[in-house]
Amino acid sequence: MLFPYTERTYSVPRIGSEFMPSLLDDIQRFHAGFTGYLLLSNSDEAAYLLFKAGVPIARAAFDAETERLRSFDKRLPAPLVPKESFWSAELLGCDEGLIPMLTSLFRNEPTAKFSGREMGKALENLAKQPLALLVRRYGLYCELALWEGGAYVIGYRYNRAVGGFLRVGEAQWNDDVEEADQLSVVPACAFDETPVQLPNDPDPLKSTLDKYISVFTELHLMLAWQLGDKTNVGMTRLLQRLKKRYSALYQGVELSEDGRSINWKHILENRNKVDTKYRYDQFFLYLDEILSNLIRGAAQKTENRILPELWKYTDRLYKIAPDKELASTRYFFSKIDRLRKKLEQE
Repeated sequence: MLFPYTERTYSVPRIGSEFMPSLLDDIQRFHAGFTGYLLLSNSDEAAYLLFKAGVPIARAAFDAETERLRSFDKRLPAPLVPKESFWSAELLGCDEGLIPMLTSLFRNEPTAKFSGREMGKALENLAKQPLALLVRRYGLYCELALWEGGAYVIGYRYNRAVGGFLRVGEAQWNDDVEEADQLSVVPACAFDETPVQLPNDPDPLKSTLDKYISVFTELHLMLAWQLGDKTNVGMTRLLQRLKKRYSALYQGVELSEDGRSINWKHILENRNKVDTKYRYDQFFLYLDEILSNLIRGAAQKTENRILPELWKYTDRLYKIAPDKELASTRYFFSKIDRLRKKLEQE
């Protein structure tokens, strides 16, 4: 279900539920002070998280089967979406007038519902309410208007020509209105900016990137021990190849002055420069390329002498990993295992 918004800020075509902490971190990192709502949707349901100046202040969920919008107690840190599910994500900006209206919509159940032909009855009901919303639903989108004692205050209508919602006066709200699928009256509530409590789940992007970087760094040191200054030549060439292929992602990633490390973690700051399709579940494809190049290159340069020590290191890394249950962690170690088996067979 789509509610009024004033601009599309950010869109992700597909994201796994495990990466919700990464998405929320991106909103704070790359869209600081955002005002509007996050819409997470699939064919069966939708979840909403409303922000004001970067702070989540309300949430709700829509079930397509029951066609019901369900509110949440903001004090309870329930997950945004069910585990092991996939969603599209839209960050939809809103003006200040919409935020109190959406807060009421996400918090309160309708007190009355009418068919699209019963606008007169809906208006009679609104006249009895001190402050209430009128929701006009058309398929999968809703138009909203705020009424005070039966008098129109502000409204938002969907405009097909612009493909979005426009803030309108009463005349425009009533002009050339198609019959709605449903009309609902929702009481407005006192505006509450208390933050929504969300689960403190680990960010799988950060924790898994740390594992990749740990192997990159250890392998770098192993090579330096065996090959000396020749290692820096190889690392410089690798960075040059990566920057040639993905210049935006590897901008600012450099070999340290002492030649003992590379600031791989900087690519987290550059993730917003790559296609959204590759920012979450598939971001590890970039890291897999580095991992494969480094391990194969190290095996070739040392005639495989470096591999036994490297596998001992990755085995230890697995044993101490506190997040083995995460799909991203399982993915990382399965990638290591596949590389190991391939090299043993070659």
